[in-house]
Amino acid sequence: MYALLAAAALVTGMITAEDTPLPGCTVRLTSARYSATTLSDVAGKYRFEAVTPGDYEIEFELSGLQHERRSVTVTEETPTIDTVNLQLAATNCSMSFEPCTEEKPKDRWALPACADHQLDLALIDAMKSGDRSARDLLLRRYQNAETWHEQHRLGGELLRRVSNDGAIWNDLFEHAANAVRFPMGGDDPSPEFEQWCAERELDPVVYWNMAYEALFAVSEDPRSRDLLVQALRTDDQSLLDAAIIGLASQHDESSLIFIEEALKRIPEDAGSLAQWLALFKSARADALAMQYIDESDRADYYELREQQ
Repeated sequence: MYALLAAAALVTGMITAEDTPLPGCTVRLTSARYSATTLSDVAGKYRFEAVTPGDYEIEFELSGLQHERRSVTVTEETPTIDTVNLQLAATNCSMSFEPCTEEKPKDRWALPACADHQLDLALIDAMKSGDRSARDLLLRRYQNAETWHEQHRLGGELLRRVSNDGAIWNDLFEHAANAVRFPMGGDDPSPEFEQWCAERELDPVVYWNMAYEALFAVSEDPRSRDLLVQALRTDDQSLLDAAIIGLASQHDESSLIFIEEALKRIPEDAGSLAQWLALFKSARADALAMQYIDESDRADYYELREQQ
């Protein structure tokens, strides 16, 4: 009878990660007779209304962060649960291929801190699930990013997801266009690129790698189509990879004629480049790919096709 007669309570709390308010976190409050789920808001806060007093399990979950579960007793005194600071999921940056470092970035050219990288991944997942507060927080993180790598990653995710992405697009496209303008081909920059970098006091290899990241960041956006087609006309395999992957992500089958021209021009690399045609997931792309992929490599092609 107590469960039927007791006054309902309001359960509230806050979630953080690295002591930063964490939006978009899934919070579940359950007992033998009760189950409810909510998401934390832009300030990392959550609430459950009309909760019958009793013993409950409360769970906190967001991709990239450790799952947290606690036992709580709900009373009529409107309990506020202690702030939960979720920890990053276990990762060893030195033993993995995560583009991050355990150290604080020394300058704009360094890798981002792993704590920032993992939090970005968690917020990106939340944004893709429709959480607007996560999108707004990612926009602020983009504007305040300490490294080019983090800024380009966030900028690419925010394109077409914020109401006015013109400034983000312009920032990314400027560097992406330079990657195509100055193809590296091998390991040595061209004399023109070396001169261009010298005038700006830039390291050619470091800058080009940054510009290449920007190219990948814009490659899923249809506005990059002409730039990607231009990249297909170079002999830089990195640019060719980025171009085919980007055009495939755009599902732009009209670009297959340009991809075919590139494959014919560099037959020695055509087989490896044609593997990326699997990302189109189309019969036309498959037919083109089979002209260049050895029979022994076709299983890998179709495995890639199924994974995406």
